[in-house]
Amino acid sequence: DAELKQLFSSSPKVVLAYKLIVDKEKLLPEGFLYPLAKQKGYANFVGEEGGSIRYFAASMEKKNEKFESFSSAVAQVAFPEKYQKLIERNKITEQVNFTRTPDKYIVIDGMEYLENVNAAVSLNNKIVLIGFVANNVNSIEDKHFTPLNKKSVGKMTPDMEGIFIHANILSMIRDVDYIKKTPVWINWLIASLLCWIHMSLFIR
Repeated sequence: DAELKQLFSSSPKVVLAYKLIVDKEKLLPEGFLYPLAKQKGYANFVGEEGGSIRYFAASMEKKNEKFESFSSAVAQVAFPEKYQKLIERNKITEQVNFTRTPDKYIVIDGMEYLENVNAAVSLNNKIVLIGFVANNVNSIEDKHFTPLNKKSVGKMTPDMEGIFIHANILSMIRDVDYIKKTPVWINWLIASLLCWIHMSLFIR
């Protein structure tokens, strides 16, 4: 514990993930390392209580208290210019652009890393996320439903660990690859045009 406290309190490039208790009256950060960490962010996902993870909140604020999400906090350290673009979007929630499945990220086993000093070479100038990844494909521990789930009907199982959801959010922020929504008036215009074409061709 003492080494962890020293690490989080002294290193500006180490970001702590913690759980944020969301109450009607207040927001309460949970974790004994929270007060010590220089850089930190809540790991909560929007909609994690049930359903599919489709959105993330870059920050939460209540009663003049503001808390950054874990992905936002990491982005602020790793690529501050891209983080600033996220903030300038000024959105309460962002739709997550899931562009990578777990197999598209490099996963290193903790014990294997400790036993192989050369593994550190591949981590130079990289964002390293430390989290749980199941060895068993049938494990549902820390797994969530996402739009990448191959099974869309029937009895489904969660398809992605939380650490990979954070990785996808970070990829989106780094690449400035946000999902663009079509304005409502354009949708109505297209619907009206299609309706007119349908009536012109098929109704006589």
